[in-house]
Amino acid sequence: MISLAETEVVSAPGRFEDSFARAKSERLVERLWDKDASLWSNEKQTADKIGQRLGWLDSVERLEANLESLRRWIEEASRDGYRDVLLLGMGGSSLCPLVLADIFADDNEGLRLHVLDTTDPLTIAELTKDLDWSRTIVLVASKSGGTIEVLSLYAHCRTLADASTKFVAITDPGTSLVALAKEDDFDYCLENPADIGGRYSALSYFGFFPALCLGFDFKSYMERVDLMLKASQVPVRDNPGLELAVFMAAAFDEGRDKLCLAVGDSLKSFALWIEQLVAESLGKEGKGIVPIAGAQLREFAAGENDRMIVAIGSKEEVERVLEEQGTNIGNGTPCLTIVLDKPHQIGAEFFRWEMATALAGAFLRVNPFDEPNVTESKLITGTLLEEYEKNSALPKQELLVGTDEIDLYGKMDWDLVAEPGDVADILRAFIGRIGPGEFVGILAYLPYSEDSALGTQALRESLSKSHGWLTTLGYGPRFLHSTGQLYKGGANNGHFIQLTCEDEVDFPIPGKNFSFSVLKAAQAAGDMQTLEAHGRRVLRCHFKTQPVEGFEYLKGLLDRVLEEEG
Repeated sequence: MISLAETEVVSAPGRFEDSFARAKSERLVERLWDKDASLWSNEKQTADKIGQRLGWLDSVERLEANLESLRRWIEEASRDGYRDVLLLGMGGSSLCPLVLADIFADDNEGLRLHVLDTTDPLTIAELTKDLDWSRTIVLVASKSGGTIEVLSLYAHCRTLADASTKFVAITDPGTSLVALAKEDDFDYCLENPADIGGRYSALSYFGFFPALCLGFDFKSYMERVDLMLKASQVPVRDNPGLELAVFMAAAFDEGRDKLCLAVGDSLKSFALWIEQLVAESLGKEGKGIVPIAGAQLREFAAGENDRMIVAIGSKEEVERVLEEQGTNIGNGTPCLTIVLDKPHQIGAEFFRWEMATALAGAFLRVNPFDEPNVTESKLITGTLLEEYEKNSALPKQELLVGTDEIDLYGKMDWDLVAEPGDVADILRAFIGRIGPGEFVGILAYLPYSEDSALGTQALRESLSKSHGWLTTLGYGPRFLHSTGQLYKGGANNGHFIQLTCEDEVDFPIPGKNFSFSVLKAAQAAGDMQTLEAHGRRVLRCHFKTQPVEGFEYLKGLLDRVLEEEG
């Protein structure tokens, strides 16, 4: 029997019923499906732009008829011996495929899907070195068609490809990528409806093509999507998207702006997808909901009433979360559970969260379909790259203090130390500014590696264990297309530790006068400048040794400072 994931509001926010009443009186569900942009803004120019970003509501209806021809093309490629798909994308274009590749890893009868969404040269080299390019499909995914990371990766892959490599593009109609696909003789170019934003594109060609490549039971997947679409159109409490929206909005109204995502082992990447959707949609105008993905959630102190919990996973995984968080729930922390008993329910969950986030934007009165602060970092990065092309060097940041292992950079306007003398002084000043209701964001411009994963997790655990601070983790430049909007445009309650390193390998970007390492460094510098321009506290820690040694050194200093601060 086809069914949706079971949900339960285990512990409701105090204003839960009031928020449901508001949803009913203001006809939020009906107006959403009518594509009424006044849900979010009465200003005509803004409303007109919102009206051009609501195509995700009926994308399945518009595109479903074309999926059979895509399936046949993919099956023919598979019969011809193609085995791998390398997806080049950022943000919403890459995270949905990453979720599908992870969730269906054990149910994959089709092609192997690899997602490349970084400008880190070591990660690029490691992911591409073992591909048989004569049996590889390169999928170039960019809504705008001009994403610098995607085009740079494409240019590099062209140098590795051979005459048998297939190239496929997914982009909006009329973009520069459409022209490039024609000029470079791509095998396929899919033009996605222009009225679907990147982070709302899971149920469009950006999500459908990778799903068909993986070869799982797509019919079962789509049956559950259709079931969710029907369930999401009723203006009552049984509406899955409305229930989740009301839960988040009611908790936010109580000052609970941290959305703690407790997910099962097979859903770690789904938490990243939720993170980018919620953060980029709701983090603006000085407010927003801060999604916490991948953190070890501990017992919250009595005064930490800024949190809500959504637990997602199998029945056993959700029950374990409820047991672990029993004290927090008993102390009044709102908690909602979503039990998935079949991986094919994930497509329906994409839509549940898209709808819930859009409706939460109506409650918060923010436009969930724009990303005003994302552009700022891109512009600064572009300026830095122009300076590099003129001077063969990026502008130098002012060094605060350095050792043989690490250099620290940042604006010392934290008032706690007049003239810091060593690394510990800087860390002490940084830590001393973190107050109640605030969080620490780790921005890792590092290789995707086990060493990086272990190192960043160790830093998060130190911060959480000592003071109970919630932490976020983003790999640069991927997070610039997702949580970066929240960090710069949301409430000023984040403290950021940027991690950079000396790159082991590097190679030029064809057609450019700079390399991947320079591009990554410019993106990190642009990110830091933008954060500082918005009054955020940000400390850059540059590893001069191998990252594993840098993490060990930084964590040792951090633990010492935290212990001193008590």
